[in-house]
Amino acid sequence: MRIAIISPWNPWPVDSGSRQRADLIIRGLAASHDVFVIYGLQQPYHAIPELNQHPQAVAQFLTFRWPRGEQTATNDDANRRIAIDFRPRDIQRMHPFIPELSGPLATFKPDVILALEADGALIAAAQNSARTFPIVVDQWEPSRIVDARFVTRIRSQLFWRSIMTHARVITVVTNAEKAAAGHILGGISKVCVVENEALRASNFARNPAPLTLLFAGNLDYEPNRDGILWFIADVLPTIQKEMSGVQLHIVGRGAPLCPGGLPVGVTQIGWVDDLSGCYSTASVAINPVRVGHGSRVKNQCAIVHGVPLVTFPDQSTVASESIRCIPTTPNPAQEFAVACLGFLQNPPMVPLPECESAAGSRLVTSLSKVLGHIVGVDA
Repeated sequence: MRIAIISPWNPWPVDSGSRQRADLIIRGLAASHDVFVIYGLQQPYHAIPELNQHPQAVAQFLTFRWPRGEQTATNDDANRRIAIDFRPRDIQRMHPFIPELSGPLATFKPDVILALEADGALIAAAQNSARTFPIVVDQWEPSRIVDARFVTRIRSQLFWRSIMTHARVITVVTNAEKAAAGHILGGISKVCVVENEALRASNFARNPAPLTLLFAGNLDYEPNRDGILWFIADVLPTIQKEMSGVQLHIVGRGAPLCPGGLPVGVTQIGWVDDLSGCYSTASVAINPVRVGHGSRVKNQCAIVHGVPLVTFPDQSTVASESIRCIPTTPNPAQEFAVACLGFLQNPPMVPLPECESAAGSRLVTSLSKVLGHIVGVDA
């Protein structure tokens, strides 16, 4: 297949859950398909990595900008305001920011367009070519809309129902998200589940340091920031009172958590090139994110690296001897601390699960089947 992948942001460096998924999809699909990646250049100084891929894969890269927030009023804009615009409000507001994709798409002539967690501007741009190229939108999160305020929810419903008239398939990451899509769209015939997944290096080895907790997450994402601050304030003191010497390492991009200084035993490492080293030395991984939808990839990373995990429940993570899913009521702080102490005092034996290549991962094979079905070929 010839696949044009569009993304509203640069997929590299891999410093967030969304970029982890994007990187895995691009590398996996490029191993056996012709891939053309188009993305908004938000971080122009980050180098584009070389892909070790099938020799026949195209995997070209195009960067573009669109003038977010820089559009000035023109006579044409004034004339348009006189008439009533019946398009969804989101489309109306995005109109000045929709990039022109017809040139790149006409050059590459894809069999299918894959929009990675695409924002409205990119989807609207791709819709202009919908008559020629079928569109699949990956990792739409309808639960965000269900949880939104009433006015935002209504506007988003109108927008996504218009998207569904053009998109052949929209993929979500859990059955709960698929159920939420039913509330938004009134039907889920075009919605399918393609679960998140994480990979690790083939030479990865566990060498945990005693009494070491690890949180890995993008701290520019407010639910991550809220969750780890809650853990530091309400959970960690209980753990340190029972066991002296417990260390918490916080990894991920973002502003300092406590400008005045972190508590004793807490280190904010910041962004790192490779998380494998952090997971190899961690005794326990924690995911104290209580709200939002940023918990799935963090859990998968801990599991694939064989690290005991304490987290709040979500549909993608099943409790086991090495995974504790803490209910959010009635006393989550105490139960979270008890679970962490249990793993620190009696580390469970966690065998490393099998880790596929990017091309052989469940995520990529599932998505390949979806794309192949749309195009009418065997993925």
